[in-house]
Amino acid sequence: MPADKCTDMQPKQEEENVAPSIPIAAVVKAVVLCCAYIAVSSALIRFNKFLMHADRFPFSMALTSMHMLVSFSLCLLFYMVRPSAFPGMANTEGKKVLVLTWFVPIGVLFAIALYASNQAYLYCAVTFLQFMKEGNM
Repeated sequence: MPADKCTDMQPKQEEENVAPSIPIAAVVKAVVLCCAYIAVSSALIRFNKFLMHADRFPFSMALTSMHMLVSFSLCLLFYMVRPSAFPGMANTEGKKVLVLTWFVPIGVLFAIALYASNQAYLYCAVTFLQFMKEGNM
């Protein structure tokens, strides 16, 4: 057997796939942002439950409308101040109507989901609703 054939039969050492190292600062920032998101989300849920009481503000449609108006306004303001944060918007040039045909139904369905979840605060405990949301995902 020729010598070059013998070397081909020897097991080759596989290169180790090592994940690129992530700076500790980036990991800490991600963990802090996740914790902040969870805290703000929990506070908003608790506040909505507090509001949605027969003696306080049992109007879930008005609460949902205010929620969506504030979200839309802040997103629009952020887009006007820093359009570079929305790189995908450059791809929609000349296709605004096509984009709206997708986003309007999604927005309407999201509004219905918000209304229903706010209305549910009148009848159910927050813990139960959180379990139901997680089961829905």
